[in-house]
This record gives sequence, structure tokens and C-alpha cells, in this order.
Amino acid sequence: MAEENVQTNTTRVLVTGANGFIGSHLCRSLLAHGFKVIAGVRNGANLENLKDVDVSYVYGDITKSETLAKLISSADVVLHNAGLVKSKSLARMIEVNTSGTEALFDACVKSEHVKRFVFISSLSACGPSSGKPRVEDDEPAPLTDYGRSKLNAERALLKRAAELNLQIVRPPAVYGPGDREILAFFQTVRRGIRPAIGNTGRRLNMVYVDDLAEGVARLLEHDLQSGNIYFLSESQSYTFAEMMDHIGVAVERRGISLPVPGWALKSLGAVSETAFKLVGAAPMLTLGKARELLSSWEVSVARARADFNFAPATSFPEGARITAAWYREHGWLK
Repeated sequence: MAEENVQTNTTRVLVTGANGFIGSHLCRSLLAHGFKVIAGVRNGANLENLKDVDVSYVYGDITKSETLAKLISSADVVLHNAGLVKSKSLARMIEVNTSGTEALFDACVKSEHVKRFVFISSLSACGPSSGKPRVEDDEPAPLTDYGRSKLNAERALLKRAAELNLQIVRPPAVYGPGDREILAFFQTVRRGIRPAIGNTGRRLNMVYVDDLAEGVARLLEHDLQSGNIYFLSESQSYTFAEMMDHIGVAVERRGISLPVPGWALKSLGAVSETAFKLVGAAPMLTLGKARELLSSWEVSVARARADFNFAPATSFPEGARITAAWYREHGWLK
């Protein structure tokens, strides 16, 4: 049984990638829970998401080992959220997501003050579900270079879990105000088209960004076994068709269904991947990403509920409504 409130409001938490969509929400949630927050960012990073957020800043780069001692110099806990979602090369993806994570963890192990390391990985590292929700101990089967780079980082950390208290968090797709990844679906449905991509009966778990951030803060308030992995998502899963319906309600436009066969999406992904590699750019859609989009992603959050009372509060219909309202307010949705 986990012990509650082992951290105090004097605990200093370094959040890497703090200026991003997820990172900025993590910072706000940790502050609300009484932690002192250090925002780890790269030189020249856009800090707009952290405007008016009471954090101190430290600058560094997980791929530059000479910056790591300074990056973690004031931290009691390191919450490693920074990562690369897409890249023009697998080598760069591994350099950031795998080697960079290993180097940061190694620096923390060697320090005299860092007592805990929490790695924000991804459900992509686990791979899709098949007929029933995934649990944390299932054998991973990632579909993309991104997923494989995260899984490699997880495995490297787990081998050293005896050296420093370690937890790994695997969120599914994260959405909410400020998210650009799901924005295209809201814009498309608002324009009157409801995409029906592949098998629209496939089921997905999502997580509203504030629920993810709250879950991570709760995790840090509990003394947990080193090496534990946790799924953090909404408890309820939805079919792809249901999700498009909920987005339609949120944007006040049902739209006309536009079927997109799975084979067509995979073909587009393969062509895109090849074309972008030829010009040396990071592809928006790859064959692996197309396979991810066409898969089911159901998970169980029972372990997180039992170990640190994780209780996501926002259903997708409500989260979609809040997100659409934010998009309108900020001119992202007409």
C-alpha cells in the first residue's frame, strides 16, 4: 500500500520540457499541490505557455551532457517530460528520447540531492490493444520509431530502478486547451466533414490534459515502488465514431460522414514518409503513424487508482466542449 503525502511543499520538482503543452499544465498542477517548480527549458525556447506561472527557470539540453549538472542542480525530484515526437531521422529520435533520457537519469543517480525520477513516456511505447484494455505488464509492441525510442528508454531506466526511485507514466493521446494535435479534427468537423477513418468501431482511451497533470501530482505525493509503470487516462473508452460525434456537438456542427479506408491512410503515410525523407524533413504522417491511427488504444487505469487514487474527472464529451470553446476564444476555430 502506498504511503500518502511523502513529499512536502518544500520539495523542488524539475519539469523538463516545461514550456510545452503538457509541460506547462504539469507545472500548474504541481504548483497547485504546493510543490516548488523549476522549469527546465532550452535556450531560446518559447515561454508563452508559462506566462504568469510562478516557476523558476533553468536552461539545458538533455542531448548535451555538459548542461545536465546545472539542469538538475536545484531539484529534489526530476519529472522528465521533454521529448521528440517526430523527426526526419530515427537516429535523432533515439538521441533525444532514448540516449537523452538515459543521460539525464545517470546525472540524477550521480547527484547527491535528486531522490526521485518520473519519466513521462507514452502509450505508443506499449502498442495498441486487441480486444481488451491493455495493462502495464503486457508485452509491449510499439508500431512507430517514436514508440520504440520511448520503450528503449523505459527498458534502460528499469534496469537501473534499484539505483534511484523511478516511476514511468504512459499517457495515451493527450488533449485539451492549447493542443494542436487534435485541432485538425475539430476544424474538419466544424467545416461540415466528419471523417470516418478505417474501422470506426475501434476503441480509444484519451486523457484530458488537466487530468493527466493532476494524476502526476498525486503520484508525486505518494511513496511508490521503484520501477512501477502507470497508465493515466480517462477510465471510459470511446469508439472513433463516438468521438467524432462528441466533437460535432462541441463545435455545433454534425457534418457529413466522409469514409477514409484504412488502406488509403496507410498508402498516404508511406508516400508521405518517402517524400519527406527525400527532402530531409520530418514527415507529418508515416506508415507507422497511420497504423497507430487505425488501431484500438484501450487501457486499464486500475493500478494508478489503487496506488495513488488517480481519478480522472473529465469525460471526453466535456473535455471536447471545453477545448472547442478555448479554440474559438483564441481564434483557432472559426
